[in-house]
Amino acid sequence: MTAKLFSAVLAAVAVVGAAALVMAPAGAAQLFTVSDVEVDSTAASAQVAREKALAEGQRRALRLLLQKLTLKSDHGRLPVISKSLVTNLVQGYEVADERRSAKRYLARLTVRFKPDAVRDLLRRARIPFAESTSAPVVVLPIYEIGEEARLWADPNPWRAAWRDLDRQRGLVELVIPFGELADIAAIDAAQALAGDRDRLRRIAEQYDSVDALVASARFSEDATGAPVVDVTVRRFGATGVATMVDRFPGPAGATQEEALAAAAAAVAARIERDWKMENLLSYDNQNEINFAVTLDSLENFVALRGRLEKLSRIQRVSVIQMTRRNAWLNVRYLGNQNQLIRALALRKMALTAESGRWVLREMRRFRDETAIDVQSLPELDDVDSSPPERSEPAAVDDMLVE
Repeated sequence: MTAKLFSAVLAAVAVVGAAALVMAPAGAAQLFTVSDVEVDSTAASAQVAREKALAEGQRRALRLLLQKLTLKSDHGRLPVISKSLVTNLVQGYEVADERRSAKRYLARLTVRFKPDAVRDLLRRARIPFAESTSAPVVVLPIYEIGEEARLWADPNPWRAAWRDLDRQRGLVELVIPFGELADIAAIDAAQALAGDRDRLRRIAEQYDSVDALVASARFSEDATGAPVVDVTVRRFGATGVATMVDRFPGPAGATQEEALAAAAAAVAARIERDWKMENLLSYDNQNEINFAVTLDSLENFVALRGRLEKLSRIQRVSVIQMTRRNAWLNVRYLGNQNQLIRALALRKMALTAESGRWVLREMRRFRDETAIDVQSLPELDDVDSSPPERSEPAAVDDMLVE
């Protein structure tokens, strides 16, 4: 292939890659949008009540957004939400389900905030934050009573507790299957408890996920009659297998339903906290890495580059060399090596060291089948991050034709 044609290919990659980058803010816009904020205000007139409700709704939406992006331990340090702050950060809002009387106004708000302005606010306050949303996590709530383990069979009050959770406010999307025929065919309670990888992968893939979380619970009462919920959680997926065992005592007089709801909320909060901890962005810690990707088609390469650019941890993706079968990329990212590897793995991309060089591949299986072991990977300094030396680019005809 001539140098002119090779330049044309790179130009095409740059143009389509730029288009993918332009599309990326759609995800950011969704993340920085808070929906279903209920407002209810009373004043001397309906108009005054409306103005009061809209102002309060936007303040509440901003508070919810800042709490979603930050750790609970930092919520006490969040900036005071003033009227001027709301005005500077709100990009727009929508109103639905309006109801009003002579002195009362009720509605639901959807408020869109300016992503860069919110980031600047938290950076100036020196509060770490995460803005990566998790791929869906499929939760399989198994209720154990006596010798019986219930997943799809009713009654399953543990599954009901998970279904009733408010799962719209966080960065982790928790998916609770309905128990339809495809779900029942994919996995049963015994297979889930045994950690059957093939079955877990089947149920995860039905919901476009690589993570399945098996949460088993057993309800009992202590010597005083207070409710107790013993929970075992095993998470299978892209970054390995994690196990959590905990006991959640409830207050005396609490019903089984209330105790199970509190336990489910506590487990969900821990999942959310762990995700934030893993994905906190530190703009003071920027690094770069070079790695190779296999080229099977131009379209797939551009799609892969677009997926990389949409990761909030990744600041820049540059093509530094292309051959007939590989492309060599330079990536600037926030955080450390393990955080980058985990962020990629949760987007079904495996970054591994092969023959002394970093290689990025598509991930299609659970962790034990992709051989990604974060602890065993060498440090970046121990891996040759430079592309192979060439006097001129190799032809890329194989990428363009069958």
